[in-house]
Amino acid sequence: FLLLCTTADINDVLYTRIILAKENRLRRLPVYGYGYSNGGMMVQTLLCRKIIDTGVTLNGVMALKSDPESSFEACDKLYKNPRRGRGYVDTRLANIHCLDDERVPFDGEAPKKLWDKIQFYLGIYFIPGAKLPAIDENMRRWAERVGCQANTTSTTNISSWTQQKEWTCPTPKRVVSIERSNCTYHGRAHRVIKTSDFDPARWAAEFFLDVDKA
Repeated sequence: FLLLCTTADINDVLYTRIILAKENRLRRLPVYGYGYSNGGMMVQTLLCRKIIDTGVTLNGVMALKSDPESSFEACDKLYKNPRRGRGYVDTRLANIHCLDDERVPFDGEAPKKLWDKIQFYLGIYFIPGAKLPAIDENMRRWAERVGCQANTTSTTNISSWTQQKEWTCPTPKRVVSIERSNCTYHGRAHRVIKTSDFDPARWAAEFFLDVDKA
């Protein structure tokens, strides 16, 4: 189980690969990634490279390149390369995101508030001047990438302000998007927000163990 965050001067991908090669080479246990914000970007990077089995990202998105389409294409190339990683074919990814996230906007556009907009363009969490993908399109591309039906989803209302969208995938693959509205009610939206009706950490653990459907 990996809790991830990225820094500019450390190769987290190589570090993770080395640790897993050392600690998990013989037992070959499943490896799960759980990351918030740029840590979520890191989790999706590890999934692209097929270094981990399953990931849950919070307020994160694919960010391999400085524009969405280039990021998608880079991940496609890495994921489909049979010489990379251990060649996982049963990828499972879930993303938990606030619709009103001011740092990693759900629609990929710059936020409306001036200070948030300045920070967005300065690249506080990413490359200065970069454009992040829209969350829905990012997850749809993940569904397509791992062999799910990219345009077929089912939705479940977890609560009045939290909805689960799941793409139709061959078992055991899964691609899930948890969309939460009005997160700013709890302060700033770009945070890990636990409420009485939804605990992101608990939900992630159940997703990892594949018991969240029970």
